[in-house]
Amino acid sequence: MQVNDNYSPNFGMALKIKSGAKEGLAKKSLGYLQGVRKAGEELQGHQHVDVELNEALQPIVKRRGCANAYFDYFKPVKVNGTGLEVDTRWAGRPGNQSYGDKYKAYLEFSSQKEAEEAYKKLNKANEKWDSLESAVEFAKQQEKSSAYKAQVAAQKAELQAKVNAEVDKLISDFPNVE
Repeated sequence: MQVNDNYSPNFGMALKIKSGAKEGLAKKSLGYLQGVRKAGEELQGHQHVDVELNEALQPIVKRRGCANAYFDYFKPVKVNGTGLEVDTRWAGRPGNQSYGDKYKAYLEFSSQKEAEEAYKKLNKANEKWDSLESAVEFAKQQEKSSAYKAQVAAQKAELQAKVNAEVDKLISDFPNVE
């Protein structure tokens, strides 16, 4: 676990604790602190999503390199094919949304079964009324969703590169007629 003001994804830790949180953490029980450590260990190795514990010890889930950030609660609403709608609150950069607005996050998975499993896990985390545990579970599911989307994008790019190469080969192999 790392306490700093630097949010570079190069540190390899998906749990970020703002230095202003130190005072609040010092007032918490050992059990709470062990829960924070467990959260950090569960999130280790994430490449797309971080959980930031701010000065008020409020967990905020952030997608790296993106304006999207969420906090407060992560309530799964419904599975829609391979997607999962999750009610939360916006904590990202201002735009069409303001900080604290209700927001529907949409996570996409490789199968409906995976989306249903994510629904169950998020629902179970919410039953405990533990905002950190709920945020960690949401981050884990968002990480899976982001990894799936990155894989699909890479496959599309690879296919497009093959198509482009074949087009170039056709153009070079066969004469151009005007």
